[in-house]
Amino acid sequence: MAGRNQCYECQSADRSPGLVRLMSEPVLMEQWWTVVHVDLARAARIRAVLGFLGELAAREADRLAGRS
Repeated sequence: MAGRNQCYECQSADRSPGLVRLMSEPVLMEQWWTVVHVDLARAARIRAVLGFLGELAAREADRLAGRS
């Protein structure tokens, strides 16, 4: 579970002045997948959510990787 929550833990810890990172770069990198039922893959609302998530991940890539 520690690897799955790594990005969140970095973000939370960065806001705590009493904590210091031991490593500058994350040790574990994970891929996140979105899964959509084949019958819903072309639905406009599903495509909108997937597009939003992709844009959000690209925009926040440094923060999600623990680099900022």
